[in-house]
Amino acid sequence: KLLRSGLCFGVLGSQGAVRLDQHMAAAPLSPEERDAQRRLLEKLTEQGAKAEGWDRAWEQSLTPWDLRGGVNPAWAALIASGRLPSTAAAAGSTADTTDGIDGAHASADASRDGTGALPRALVPGCGSGSDLKLLASAGYTAVGVDISAKAVEVAEDALAGLPNIEVKCQDFFQMETDPFDLGYDYTFLCALNPSMREAWAAAWARLIRPGGELVTLMFPVTNKESGPPFAVSPGLYRHLLEPAGFAAVEEGPRKLQDEECAPGRAGAEWIGRWVRTSAAL
Repeated sequence: KLLRSGLCFGVLGSQGAVRLDQHMAAAPLSPEERDAQRRLLEKLTEQGAKAEGWDRAWEQSLTPWDLRGGVNPAWAALIASGRLPSTAAAAGSTADTTDGIDGAHASADASRDGTGALPRALVPGCGSGSDLKLLASAGYTAVGVDISAKAVEVAEDALAGLPNIEVKCQDFFQMETDPFDLGYDYTFLCALNPSMREAWAAAWARLIRPGGELVTLMFPVTNKESGPPFAVSPGLYRHLLEPAGFAAVEEGPRKLQDEECAPGRAGAEWIGRWVRTSAAL
């Protein structure tokens, strides 16, 4: 069953939506409306440094980072490929990138270790929980944390009755738990005030086991000023993660093709995979 947590601490960043039926019915925003949202979000969160501002954003349905119940297509395809640590998805399968979830179904038994436990995956800023649903369907125990009690409420409602999912209103930077096999970071680093970036990398190094993997969906890779969301770059991720004990997988981060990007984000998204080494470099 869905595990619920009554604890509510704080974690900067959030990725999700207001109640999905309400958000799905919303008309697309004009560029002027999007700019107004960003300015208000910047004020509410004091440029990503004020934790309470994220909860106020959720209360006001100010969640422009939301994918309206879906997941990033490149992330869904990676899950379906079977190339991630302990994933149960069959290699060569394809994901339905309309919501990115149906194509990832596979036998959870295939991903269990010798003790019978499922591999564990962490999503900070989990919001409405669509990425948790994707991970659980691929054979993980999916754990999501978010700053906002309202976001956690929305996620619990959206995911009610689904197995192997846990949602917490908890501080990502203060988590005390066994390390995870897999982490997924999307619209999270960009939500943090830049002064918190080194702490972000140190937290991920502590929360991913040696040999485990962190997937970073990088957005927005632009030259924009101010935030949130703050502009990021592949070089920034490398600068933060390599000293913390991560090494890039394969050729390193790559720019996503337009069809691999979330709606409205073509040209501004990259993906990177980072394996956790045994110690900081």
